[in-house]
Amino acid sequence: MTTPASFPEFTMIDSRMRWVWFAQYSFWLSIPAVGISIPLVVLGFWWICPILFALIYLGSYFYAIKAYARFGYAIAEAGLWIRHGIIWQAIRFVPRARVQHTDVIHGPIDRKLELAQLVVNTAGMQLQHVSIPGLTEAKAHALRDQLLMLSS
Repeated sequence: MTTPASFPEFTMIDSRMRWVWFAQYSFWLSIPAVGISIPLVVLGFWWICPILFALIYLGSYFYAIKAYARFGYAIAEAGLWIRHGIIWQAIRFVPRARVQHTDVIHGPIDRKLELAQLVVNTAGMQLQHVSIPGLTEAKAHALRDQLLMLSS
């Protein structure tokens, strides 16, 4: 997908975010896989389980790499642009007048990797909030300050 000339230059997030997404995708896909594995072992098809989990981890790894490559953000005078998606690709725009407040949050994996996520809460939009994951603490606070200066 090419970006039109009217879109700003998108900034990539921290590369450690690939590992956060890999851990999240692997965890959530492993839960139903364990449920599938129990009857497979009982029925004598135990040899399918390692293949199943290998496919989950490989798929999670490549999906996380693609998600990282597709995610980007840009702050312009008019507001915030966010690009994301692998299968359904989207470019979202949050006008500066719609920014109500922002939050800088840290999940457990984020804290381990010293990352933060900037959540921008909006007024009167279809999406009530958008987020930019994979930022360093300093970068998240700098982006928050920049957005708040734009919206005031």
